[in-house]
Amino acid sequence: MRRRVLIVLALVVAALGAGVAALAADGVDGPTRPSLDLAVTTVDGRDVAVVAYRHEAGGTMGGILWMFSREVTVRVTAVDLETGDHLWDRQLSAAYPAIEAGVLAAGAGYAYVTTDDGLVILGLDDGDVVARGDGVDGLGAAYLASRTAYAHDAATDAVVTLTSGGEVMAIPVGATTAGPADPGAAARWRDVLNVDDERDLYGNQPGTTSKSALAADGSSIDLNTWATRTDFFLLDTRAERYGVAAGSGFYVLEALEQPHSSLTVVDPETYEPAHTYRLPGTLRQVVNAPGGRVLILTENDEDTGLLVVVTAAGFTEFMVGDPGMRWF
Repeated sequence: MRRRVLIVLALVVAALGAGVAALAADGVDGPTRPSLDLAVTTVDGRDVAVVAYRHEAGGTMGGILWMFSREVTVRVTAVDLETGDHLWDRQLSAAYPAIEAGVLAAGAGYAYVTTDDGLVILGLDDGDVVARGDGVDGLGAAYLASRTAYAHDAATDAVVTLTSGGEVMAIPVGATTAGPADPGAAARWRDVLNVDDERDLYGNQPGTTSKSALAADGSSIDLNTWATRTDFFLLDTRAERYGVAAGSGFYVLEALEQPHSSLTVVDPETYEPAHTYRLPGTLRQVVNAPGGRVLILTENDEDTGLLVVVTAAGFTEFMVGDPGMRWF
């Protein structure tokens, strides 16, 4: 009996030793993939992007962990748009297959994330979960565990949801309690919520859906419609560069090249390039942000998600998700 115990202990020690050696050698950090849906807000005077992302453990230790747990983590982080610092980084789920999650809105102290398991409300100060699923006041057991059952209604600045009883409810941004939606919002969303959505928030397909953007003078310019690869509007015929976005006093144009496209910041009148950026991966999403910024989601050659901040001064890329042991 004693011999068996000693053998078991020896095996445990050997396994732990192998795990520590593997961790020291190459860690468990692995691929990250940001969700297409993000929100921009201000936290303590800092402009931040609140982004959900999926993380898979990498390295030898990651392979060992995968054999036992087979989990993919889904996390949410707040990235400072000036410095790239992560104000916080919180795990929402660890499961296989991974749930999909997208940030609907953020502001007035809270971030609202829709997932396959239902709505999650986070505190913007620290990322802690304030409420989720049936724990959201006003929804309770009537909540729907469906990513498409929740959306942001821009007109009322509220998160709207369809309940299991067919009622459209709303949570104003800055609040945590749901109540009956404004009649106009209810009419807009009643037949839209909780329907099939073919978008893969972590997939490779481009997610930009804007057909136009506001230029610095307030006028509208036509842009490439990436979601369907149709309605291409060529902004710069000399260089065959397509419109991607318009910031404060600049345009962002893309030259479709192989194997990597390039993005260029140009003057809106002369189209002369001021800054160029080699796009390492798929141009997955483009949104406008405070301070005249344009935000672009992509990934680098190591499959690490990137948030690229574009201004008239050029391109700055930040990793999405802090490197480290993201398996817990």
